Amino acid sequence: MKPLVAIVGRPNVGKSMLFNKLCGQRLSIVEDTPGVTRDRLYAQCEWRSRTFDIVDTGGIEPGNDDQILPLLALGGKGVISVTSNVAPRQTHDICAKFFAGDVAGSCAEQLRMIPLCNALFSEVNPIPVKKALNLMGKEVGSLRSPLTDMEEANAAKLEAAMKEYGIL
Repeated sequence: MKPLVAIVGRPNVGKSMLFNKLCGQRLSIVEDTPGVTRDRLYAQCEWRSRTFDIVDTGGIEPGNDDQILPLLALGGKGVISVTSNVAPRQTHDICAKFFAGDVAGSCAEQLRMIPLCNALFSEVNPIPVKKALNLMGKEVGSLRSPLTDMEEANAAKLEAAMKEYGIL
């Protein structure tokens, strides 16, 4: 497996420009306006005879559960996390491993958690997290208006992600 290098940092500090330079082509839009890069872009890169995958991020913002490790690497002291409602031990372990110097272990757990994070953010919260907790037998009840039940396709993806992650 090739190494994955993520370019992380605050919004609008030149991450996309660096991404384009490293991958040798203009794949990412470079603009002086903050918030232009919204989706992560991936490319293969070669630098000093080493091949790796590189990802351009849209900037690290608190509240992105799939970016716990980068937030900690930028000096964060912990996280407030939606995912921690359904995977509290694992969310804690990402932070604890990082602070204990086990960055590789923290990274492995973060990467393993990403499909669950994506499923938990597939609809407006708290819709997915309440669905997840109910699937876990926590019986947190139904949603109040104006919120509606999860779309069936998203609910199926959430359940599958929870099973794959080992919390269901």
